[in-house]
Amino acid sequence: MDSEFLPVQLARVWHRALTKRGISTDVIHSSEALNGYKIIIAPHLYLLDENTAERLQAFAAEGGILILTHRTGVKNDNNVCVMAPLPGLLSACSGVRVAEYDPVGGDTIKIRDEKGNTYAASQWADVLELDTAQPIAVYADQLRPSFGTWPL
Repeated sequence: MDSEFLPVQLARVWHRALTKRGISTDVIHSSEALNGYKIIIAPHLYLLDENTAERLQAFAAEGGILILTHRTGVKNDNNVCVMAPLPGLLSACSGVRVAEYDPVGGDTIKIRDEKGNTYAASQWADVLELDTAQPIAVYADQLRPSFGTWPL
């Protein structure tokens, strides 16, 4: 596996980005209490057990901000595929479903926010169908002709 796709490396990227901006962070185990936090960043929850999913859903339902990343909820804690659209067990609290995904690797994708600012992204591109969520950014260019410029 390419080292930049390892879950621990992805968590380090998030941690580094936050601490460089002076934002204090805690790194906690998924079984630890979530009360007292305003924001939970849960990077790369590829394996997700029902208990953790329920706790994260409750956190979001109580007004907490839950940030999920690509490939969240693909499999349960027994490494068995969850037979539901991604993000699987967290679909209800995320307000989205992954309609398509593309492992873009080191290629760069442009993202445009609602103010017109553009950003670069790599590794993975998810095309989302919005249920209750509102988009804050879209792909600035087509990922593939069939994708169009969908919300992230």
